Amino acid sequence: MITEATRRNGSVALPINTVDIALDEIGYPGWVVTLRTNPRSSVYDDFLAIDDMPRWWKAFGKIVQSWNFADEDDQPFPLPAELESERDLDLPVGVIGFIYKRYVEEFRATIGLPKVPVANLGTSSVTSDEPQSGG
Repeated sequence: MITEATRRNGSVALPINTVDIALDEIGYPGWVVTLRTNPRSSVYDDFLAIDDMPRWWKAFGKIVQSWNFADEDDQPFPLPAELESERDLDLPVGVIGFIYKRYVEEFRATIGLPKVPVANLGTSSVTSDEPQSGG
């Protein structure tokens, strides 16, 4: 007989849900980044803490699952999780900003929050009661 306690004590691994975002619309045809859409709440809160760059970078590295970006010599750009800081990743201007904006939109959609203007995305957290600084 399966009881409620048996079901609670059995474990099922947390799935990693993702979304692919193409960068064609900003002039990088074929570039695609795969982002995790169900990060732990602490990771998403850290991702919103853009005024604390080391904290943000670590979260960004956990959210970016893969990408196919390469430089002019066809050398792959390393993933954020492979680098100490954002300064070590020399992507073209605007790429990270576009990924950030699109990720927030996709994340909000996965949890059913309505679309808001970009100016209103701010750094408020949907997963924490703690106020977020920045903005």
